[in-house]
Amino acid sequence: MTLHAPDKMADGQHQFKDRRMLVLFLLFSLLVIHDLGAYLNARHASPAPEPINTHVLLQQKGQGTSPSADQRLHYFLGRPMDINLATSRDLELITGIGPGLARKILDFRAKHGCIHNMKELQQVPGIGNKMSRRLASQLRFDCP
Repeated sequence: MTLHAPDKMADGQHQFKDRRMLVLFLLFSLLVIHDLGAYLNARHASPAPEPINTHVLLQQKGQGTSPSADQRLHYFLGRPMDINLATSRDLELITGIGPGLARKILDFRAKHGCIHNMKELQQVPGIGNKMSRRLASQLRFDCP
């Protein structure tokens, strides 16, 4: 029995054709997977959430409308915290206010009453111009 050596040129052409078919198959597969993913994402997309009403949220959880819980929730939602209702624990959530400065703010508030603006807050030892600029966007001054 005589075996013939395959033609090298024909073998090279077959390898090229096989690689080309493999590349086309992979590209087609990626296209199908991409389109399927886009279809599934569009099908399961949910509408934008409605704004959160903090008082309703607190009442639904059965917590009432505790000023301290309300202040923390406002802070975590990115809203300014009312310095006149905040507890020491609430104030410590704010970057730059530690337990010592929180205590000084509460002592100042107990001695002088409601803090009306940032200028009054600067009278608290430890709060200067630099600190007040940092705190300005994180605090509000509502007097009850």
